[in-house]
Amino acid sequence: MPDPRREVRLALVLNGGVSLAIWIGGVTKEIDELRLASEMDPSRFGGGKTSALYAELMTILKQSARVDVIAGASAGGINGILLGAAIFSGRPLPPSLREIWIGLGDFRALLRSPSQRDAPSLMKGDDVVLAQLRRTIGEILAGWSARARPGSDVFLYVTATDLLGRWLNFHDSTGRMFRERDHRRVLSFQYQATPLAPGP
Repeated sequence: MPDPRREVRLALVLNGGVSLAIWIGGVTKEIDELRLASEMDPSRFGGGKTSALYAELMTILKQSARVDVIAGASAGGINGILLGAAIFSGRPLPPSLREIWIGLGDFRALLRSPSQRDAPSLMKGDDVVLAQLRRTIGEILAGWSARARPGSDVFLYVTATDLLGRWLNFHDSTGRMFRERDHRRVLSFQYQATPLAPGP
């Protein structure tokens, strides 16, 4: 018998800011709890503190929630990447997400020494943030199997800044050409469990 639940689909836009990263991470974790509680067998993922409440609420409302579009910038982009990996793998976000962000948001760990010569940036993004991001994504995808993966469709868009940029040609209102450096980049990732039929 088909399930009578109405599916509520969510699209997230997660903004940046180191000071907001922990707050955005908490919101992302709660949305993930809602997503997991909407599954027919929520016991398979263990659940967090609020998952039982969400599962009861979804049953009463005869609804389920699904996140299939995520966009983010900076810290919001990192939270979006982690949520996208969890959706893709059919696993929950790590329960330690709050502690991860508290550690990453510590400026004492992030700032480079002012005595360092030719530093590529003020903060140690590659040494601290990227290393932690790799560990956390590895934890989410641990034991992942392409044959037995229960993940859902997900589309992820993360904005980034290209420090070198690329030259682009533009025209003003009089038709004269001028060149400007474009530093904008959008990284896009997508997975569709059931590929769409080709259009006409």
